[in-house]
Amino acid sequence: ASGVTLGTFDYISPEQARDPRTADVRSDIYSLGCTLYHMLTGEPPFPQGTMFEKVIDHHGSRPPDPSAKNPNVSPQLARVVQRMMASQPDERYATPDLLIQDLVDIAQSMGLRATAPDSPVWITPLFDHPGFWEANRGWLVTLALLLLIAVFIDRFPWDPTQPGNFTAASSSSINENADDEDTLPDESDDPDETNTAADGNTTDTINATAGNDAIPYDYQLSSDTQDPLGHPAVTSQSQIEHGSITGSAGNSGLGAGVFSGSMDASQGIAANTQRNPGIGRPGPRTNGDPMEDDADNQITTAPIVAENAFRVIVNGAPFNMYPTLEAACVASPDNAVIEVVGNAAVPLRESQIRILQKRLTIQASGGSRPVIEFTRSAVAATSSEWNCVEVVDGALTISGIDLIVRVPNGSNTSVFSLVRSRELTLSESTLTLANPASTLAQVIEIPLPSSAERMEMMATEVLRVDISYSLIRGIGSFLVNRSESSVDARLQQTAIALSDDFFRMECSGQTRMDQRAEGAECRVEFDHCTCLLGHNLLNVQVPMEAIVPTVEFAVEDSLVSITSGSEPMIRMNGDKEMDELIELLEWRGDINHIHVAGPWWVINAPFSTVGTLESWDEREWRDYWRDADDRPLDADLLTDNINGRWSSVQIADFMLRMSEEVTPLSSSDGRMPGVDWTQGPTPTGFPRVQ
Repeated sequence: ASGVTLGTFDYISPEQARDPRTADVRSDIYSLGCTLYHMLTGEPPFPQGTMFEKVIDHHGSRPPDPSAKNPNVSPQLARVVQRMMASQPDERYATPDLLIQDLVDIAQSMGLRATAPDSPVWITPLFDHPGFWEANRGWLVTLALLLLIAVFIDRFPWDPTQPGNFTAASSSSINENADDEDTLPDESDDPDETNTAADGNTTDTINATAGNDAIPYDYQLSSDTQDPLGHPAVTSQSQIEHGSITGSAGNSGLGAGVFSGSMDASQGIAANTQRNPGIGRPGPRTNGDPMEDDADNQITTAPIVAENAFRVIVNGAPFNMYPTLEAACVASPDNAVIEVVGNAAVPLRESQIRILQKRLTIQASGGSRPVIEFTRSAVAATSSEWNCVEVVDGALTISGIDLIVRVPNGSNTSVFSLVRSRELTLSESTLTLANPASTLAQVIEIPLPSSAERMEMMATEVLRVDISYSLIRGIGSFLVNRSESSVDARLQQTAIALSDDFFRMECSGQTRMDQRAEGAECRVEFDHCTCLLGHNLLNVQVPMEAIVPTVEFAVEDSLVSITSGSEPMIRMNGDKEMDELIELLEWRGDINHIHVAGPWWVINAPFSTVGTLESWDEREWRDYWRDADDRPLDADLLTDNINGRWSSVQIADFMLRMSEEVTPLSSSDGRMPGVDWTQGPTPTGFPRVQ
């Protein structure tokens, strides 16, 4: 009933007791949290006092910890209960689906199993069912012995005329070419002729003896690299469309392996194959952006559904394999390594990953170049926020992976959401924010902590972000800090093209001085980076009474361009005095080249007593930061306007238009400023986004 207070005082939410008209689903989550607390501890959250005193207790800033009453309650479950019982609705789970995700993760970590695939009931198994080997060990051993005996008899037949003498098998059963074990006879005299299928249809044949130049991008076929999943080799699009691949044993560029037969392009299954040619492996890198070439030159395979593409390694030894990255992250112990088996042609699709209280490394397997594509699931579609990778009290390293995030319309999307996390490392990888609707999105988000977490915040706890030899593009921002906590972000040999801000500080004003230790600061370090932005390098929003960390930029040998003519490089808005806002920034620049069509620094302080607006151009910037060496960059040296095509930016867009008439740009180490494309393992292109 609207406007009527309904509920038991042991379980009623604070807002429902205060004004029932403000109650929503989060009020139900609060009451459910109180019920769960009662189930775990044997008593309500606030068992003592009158009804009025209980209502006051429910308005308290910190919900009780069920593990304090029941030591058997895990820290993860206790944290979920406390989040459900947060006094502020915005600090609770926004939807039941988000709550269910956390509860399922906890249930899996406890070894519980669902009673049915879609059942909400999870139980402890009564019996540990034996695996396939344990259940069938007897007849499997017997079968193996029979096979060994048959092979022995076939290879070493007994000659009755000479007792005790065994002769080797006929030489006709062995490849006649003893000099090259990998050589197989061709099925036709002329490999360049067309093959005629059994149904009479003639299909073109592609001879694989053309050398490496016939294979675009950075993949070559190799017979000595076997596909652990048993998939066909990576081939060109035209090979798949024609349905036939042949090879020659004398091709030094492709190895000695030969693959002949037909391929079903709809299923990606090789028929009548005489040898598995292996999977694509990296070859020599080339300049340009081959991944965005026309379809005829695009490395691809027939659509294959990867099975167990994620291999978990613990202490250097294989642990298990899983079909999804989500399952691998849940099952992996602390400090595990997850190797991704895949190639650039077959994206591995994920919806959401959660890493709880552990440090994980996700890396490409053996020289492969896997692509992981994040698409929001139907379950997550009901939420106004979507975190592709959420790291809670943990650390994550990603290496050698191409990431594609398809940002849904109307949902605030974060690729990495870091909740009380210690470290995020991204190396030798690419990331694309495919965001055609220009929905709010960011690569990294540090969310607003709950009131209980703000009480525990300390300036000495620093989140470290390390990005090296990577490429990032798309519609959105790079780093959004809503937590008012310390961040140390270091970028080396990295190119970024984003339509919004690089670093945005959104201070909530909810953190009081007594809730936070003094000295919190954010530090951003660039070393040979190229940064193309639609808006600001730094955007700070400071409400009244907010406690704001200072921000230090240490930029060296880098290129920065603000593509919008009206946007400044640095923007500050705050309800503070002008000098207080100015003192929030510390800038250290060492031979950087910067292009800003508008002002370099804009400070808006509407309540300041000494002036409400400051707008500094390049000269005023250099006068203020006298020790810095920041040089204006000629716009003619930059690529054409990239506004409107952020998600399809290519390598060439990051490069300067240098010529003999242009004086070479200097740097502190004598190399080209910005990303030095001749140094290190920086990727040479982005994956194609369909």
